[in-house]
Amino acid sequence: MDRAIWLLANQIFIPSAGLHTPTLYLDLIDQINADLQAISAEKDMMLEDLQALQAERDDLLLQAQGKDMDYEKLDQEAVSEINKLEDILEQKEQQLAQIIAELGHRNEDFRALQQEIKVTSEAVISLEDDQQASRHRIRTLEQELEDINRDAEILDKNLREAAEKNQDR
Repeated sequence: MDRAIWLLANQIFIPSAGLHTPTLYLDLIDQINADLQAISAEKDMMLEDLQALQAERDDLLLQAQGKDMDYEKLDQEAVSEINKLEDILEQKEQQLAQIIAELGHRNEDFRALQQEIKVTSEAVISLEDDQQASRHRIRTLEQELEDINRDAEILDKNLREAAEKNQDR
């Protein structure tokens, strides 16, 4: 680097005098050194910024990896939970199918029972009607029997009277 400065300084020429002056060279060297220090300081700042960006990037990458691992864990948990829920749903569907089948059997039994009750009710009604008809027939027969007994009593009375008249004669 010093050689580059020296070469640059040796090419500087003062146009008014036509000569090279050593103080001019020293001033130029000082200016170049100052520029080099400024550039070096800027380079150091840029390196620090770059290192800070790299550190931030590394942190973000670590966070992203952590989040990826968290995501994978949550995904596995979700899949596991979904599988459990699917198993529960399948069990509930089987239970529902059994309940529906049982309800169907109960409905059939209920309809059969209703039919038996209907037939029994009709038979009871028929028996009640028959009983009522029998009671009516019994009353009618009792009435007829009373009428026949009265007629028989009348005939018996008439017969006794006629027999007494015949005996009295």
